[in-house]
Amino acid sequence: MGRRHVIAAAAAGAALATAAPAAAALHWHELVRGAAAGVQPSAPVAYLALDRRATARFTPHLPPSAAKRVAGVDLARSAVVAVFGEFGCTDGRVHVSSVVQRGRRLVVSLVRSPLPPGQAECLALFPTFRVLTLPKTELRRPYPARAEALLARA
Repeated sequence: MGRRHVIAAAAAGAALATAAPAAAALHWHELVRGAAAGVQPSAPVAYLALDRRATARFTPHLPPSAAKRVAGVDLARSAVVAVFGEFGCTDGRVHVSSVVQRGRRLVVSLVRSPLPPGQAECLALFPTFRVLTLPKTELRRPYPARAEALLARA
């Protein structure tokens, strides 16, 4: 490989390294989490709320204290994402690893950490939830219309 090829390859690598990612991770904050009521998702389900009306799709499945926290969110500045899953006793090992906007949807990536060696946990499955907030200023046009949740093992 000649010197000219090495320089071209280095320039191409530098251009890729500085290019903006197609789907950059958004900053999020976990507002509240706990046991859910009235939902039995076979796979994780996510709801997106950009206005107060949209929160009505998931707040009936939250305990009153969590619904009150959601009602206190300033939806002019923040978006709310509620994620429900049948994680049961493993819920403490399920963590949000990222929230990414892909076109008109937000993708919430969840990771289930392995149980530490020598520890045991119950095997009960019941619905749990987590509610996230994220700044609307980080959303790009076209604004997301829905959310989805994906679960992976660590």
